[in-house]
Amino acid sequence: MLTADISPQAMQIAIALRSMLDLLLPRYCCGCGRRLALDEKAICQVCLTNIPHFYVEDSFRAASVEDLAIHPAIGYMGAYASYRRKNLTANIVHSLKYYRNPEAGIVMGQMAARARLREGIFDGVDMLVPIPITWRRRMQRGYNQAELIARGISKVTGVPVRTDIMRRRRHTESQTHFEFHERMERQTGIFEFARGGHEAVSGKCVMLIDDVITTTATMRAATSVLLTGKDTIVRWFAWAWTT
Repeated sequence: MLTADISPQAMQIAIALRSMLDLLLPRYCCGCGRRLALDEKAICQVCLTNIPHFYVEDSFRAASVEDLAIHPAIGYMGAYASYRRKNLTANIVHSLKYYRNPEAGIVMGQMAARARLREGIFDGVDMLVPIPITWRRRMQRGYNQAELIARGISKVTGVPVRTDIMRRRRHTESQTHFEFHERMERQTGIFEFARGGHEAVSGKCVMLIDDVITTTATMRAATSVLLTGKDTIVRWFAWAWTT
C-alpha cells in the first residue's frame, strides 16, 4: 500500500502506536547512545552528520594497497567512512558486530550507497558478494554483518546480493592484534568457491563487501579466489576503512 492511500486517521493511529512502542521499547543510537527520535533509525541525525568520511585517495596512500593500485582486475577500492580506534565510526561498527544490532547494518549499507551513488562506483556491478563468515561465527553473532551492509546497499542500488558464491573454509581468530604480514599469512587459503560459484562470476563485475578494511588481507584472500573466474572484474567496498 502506498503512503498516499493511507487516510489521515489511519496515519495518526500508526504514529500513536509507534510512539507507544517506542516508549515501551526505546531505541538508542549505536554511535553515541542517545535515545533515537521516532523518525531516526539506528543512527541519530547528529552522528550521521559527524561520521568522518573516507576518500578514495586515502586507500592509495595506505602502504598495504600500493601494489593493488595498478592491478587491472581491481576496478575500484573504497569505503564510506574513516575508521580509527574509538572514533564514531568504530562505535557504530562495534554496535553492529558485537551488540546484536542487525538493523544498523541495513541502515549503514543504505547510507553508504546513497552517499556514493553519484560517483558511479556501482555502475556495471553484476553482484554484491559479502565477505563470508564461518557458521560458528554466524551462530555466535546471529548474522553476517557484511551481508547486512550489502543488503542495505542493494536496497538503494538494485544490485543483487549473492551469498552463494564463496564460503569460508576455516575459522580464524580476530586479526586485530596481528601485524600486516602475519594477517596475510593467516588469511591465505581461507576462502573457496561454493558449488557453481566459479561459473557464476565468470565474465562478471563482482563487488566485494565488508564492514571494515584494515590491512586488506581479507579482501586480498577473497579476491584471489574470485579472479580465478574467467574475465572476472572485482571491486572493493567497505563501510569503513582504517586510516
